[in-house]
Amino acid sequence: MKKRMFFMVIILSANLLLGAGFGRTRSKDRPAWFDNPSALYPEKEYLVARGAGDTQEAAEDNAAANLAKIFKSDISIDQTTRERYSAFSKLGDTMDELLETEIDQTVRVAAGEILYNVKFSDPYTDNMGRVHILAYLNRQETAKIYRDKINANFEKIQFLLNEAESTSDPITRYACLNACYAISTLNQSMLDQISIIHPLSYNMLTALNEELSLTFISKKRAEAAKNLTFSVSINGDDGRVTSMVSETISNMGFPLIENTGIIHVTGNIAFEEVDLKRNDAEFIGWNLTLKVVGPEDITLVEINTKGREGGVSKEAAKRTALREIGKSVGPKLENQLMAYFDHRIL
Repeated sequence: MKKRMFFMVIILSANLLLGAGFGRTRSKDRPAWFDNPSALYPEKEYLVARGAGDTQEAAEDNAAANLAKIFKSDISIDQTTRERYSAFSKLGDTMDELLETEIDQTVRVAAGEILYNVKFSDPYTDNMGRVHILAYLNRQETAKIYRDKINANFEKIQFLLNEAESTSDPITRYACLNACYAISTLNQSMLDQISIIHPLSYNMLTALNEELSLTFISKKRAEAAKNLTFSVSINGDDGRVTSMVSETISNMGFPLIENTGIIHVTGNIAFEEVDLKRNDAEFIGWNLTLKVVGPEDITLVEINTKGREGGVSKEAAKRTALREIGKSVGPKLENQLMAYFDHRIL
């Protein structure tokens, strides 16, 4: 009995020693930031977010996404606007150089948000194989990068505003202000970010550039749009295609008048029966051409599109065809008009 107790004490002591040893190893290997990020990255100097994943790349993506959650913005920027902004930025060498600064430290997160000067701690892998990492921004250092980019954008906005004010051509005026709006939208997103990173810089930038704000540019663009009139006439139409085209133009902020618009949209819609030798459905083929014509009969945009739709009757097939025309032609017309306006200044 005494021997059994003796061996049990020895085994228990060994287990305690081994457990203590393993505990010391985990504590030694685990970085200080894991338990207390602010010890290495104090809040006054850094913005920090933790991330985890099955790999280092997944952990970095998660940390960057969590860092982006700190920046709450009411502005939603689609990929087309980002691409347009990138094209406009290349108009000036100074802005182009600034946009390339710290490119290796630029991070795109899942929601499309762009963060500059993001850095990562050394990764830590726990004993379950999970990788942990911190994403962080140095406030002072990052604020300098943002100030340079924002000021470069303000310079470009001011240049395009001057161009808009100096022209009597309503198309060129709108094109300049439309480009201004794209740049200003991205710039406002950066201003929203720097307001969190370094509030003092935000206050300085907005105070010095009050007349270049997104609100101001939006108002100027709307005014320019109201002075750029459109008219629409489509042959072979019962009014439904004309209505779709007119709605697209109105949604872009342009007024519609009959026949005498500065820009005139002409076109032709044709429907034809298609016999596919089926007893259970009728088919209609359609062909739509649109031409957007400016002053002096200069063609700005051309669209040619066609399709074939089916239904239980010819009228049902035609209704389906009109729905498909509405889905495709509106976005295509808007995109090509935007591309034309941008082309005038690029």
